[in-house]
Amino acid sequence: MSLRQLFSGSADADSTPVGEAEPDSLVAGWIGRTEFKLWILTIVVMLVDVLLTIHGLSLGLRERNPIARVAFESAGPLGLFGLKLMAVVVGLSCRRLCPDRATILIPVILLIPSAIAVGVNSALIAVTLG
Repeated sequence: MSLRQLFSGSADADSTPVGEAEPDSLVAGWIGRTEFKLWILTIVVMLVDVLLTIHGLSLGLRERNPIARVAFESAGPLGLFGLKLMAVVVGLSCRRLCPDRATILIPVILLIPSAIAVGVNSALIAVTLG
């Protein structure tokens, strides 16, 4: 099963003949493509967040999130990557429990705090270096 099939929810995601799609499947196809792009964006932003956090810590900044602090203190950078990986795995697992039209919210819910963290980390690093 490919990654795209995982996001579409079936192994036969592309088997519907053109012109025979129901209106709901057109919406599902749009949500599937958009959701796939959101998952990619979320993972990229999470990786940037971890890299900026590691860089900030190397400059002497402190991790304010107590869970991330314990992960970093016990496993170093791999602990931070592990936390993000766990968040993605939980999100993908919860995806199966959501109605089809709501699955697009899962990557958005993961993306927002990571994007905020990237902004905060960037500002703190800029102030530290500036």
